[in-house]
Amino acid sequence: MATVESLSTEIAYQTELFNKLRLENSDTSVLDDTRKRLGDLKKSLGALKNAAGVSKDAGKERLLLKTPKVRSYLR
Repeated sequence: MATVESLSTEIAYQTELFNKLRLENSDTSVLDDTRKRLGDLKKSLGALKNAAGVSKDAGKERLLLKTPKVRSYLR
């Protein structure tokens, strides 16, 4: 089973490899394979974080207004 740390490391490696291949004007099939692998890794990392209960808004607090916003139109 992959951990968040190992997936993050693999994503960093694949990103570096993809950028290197892109700058070298490599074959499109190689670039597509690398991009697909990178996308799969990012999906796996997202699924692993969701399963662990880590969300994007974990560090954010929700702002609760004491009075609702009401727009009154003057006539």
